[in-house]
Amino acid sequence: MICGPSGAGKTALFLGMQKTGTLVDTVTSMQENIGQLQWNTPKNDACTIAMVDLPGNPSLRFLVQKYAPQCKGVVFVVDSVDFLPNVTLAAEHLLDLLLLPDIAGPKVPILVACNKAERVTAHGVDFLRKRLEKEIEQLKSTRISLLEDRTAKQLISGLGKTDKYFSFADCRNKVEFAKVSVYKGDIASVQKFIQAVSKR
Repeated sequence: MICGPSGAGKTALFLGMQKTGTLVDTVTSMQENIGQLQWNTPKNDACTIAMVDLPGNPSLRFLVQKYAPQCKGVVFVVDSVDFLPNVTLAAEHLLDLLLLPDIAGPKVPILVACNKAERVTAHGVDFLRKRLEKEIEQLKSTRISLLEDRTAKQLISGLGKTDKYFSFADCRNKVEFAKVSVYKGDIASVQKFIQAVSKR
């Protein structure tokens, strides 16, 4: 499943892996795109995995729940250049994924693909990770303070101890970060992640 904020390059990444031959930064999408990634193993065995690219518009975020039960892995795409103006939206989206029952847990790894890395003004992977952790920590604390239901509190506390600063290293999901450039065709880290997910 490919998801993330609007304008990050999700559909462009999806199309790039479909080998359309068109290299672009972003493609506006208001509905899900479904396709397959195909490759050959070192032993020349043909492999195929289904992919779905979900729109980043917050009003369409409910589509995640439609595909979550079949999800084996998540590629969460963020814009490395225009990251700061969208960091809250990105953190909210990522936090919702980490708390979704069908996604939460070690069976569904997450790759945060930091797109547009080829640009001079792009933020580094470590900076993006730390800012997302900071933003999710604030969101986590706010949600816990507003919750009265014990089960809901336990769900959020599953991200880590409530008295401990949020870290992706403490998540039930394995969360990795990688810099990518859809425009330059530098998406090998995403392809490698998807291929590894297909073996799970």
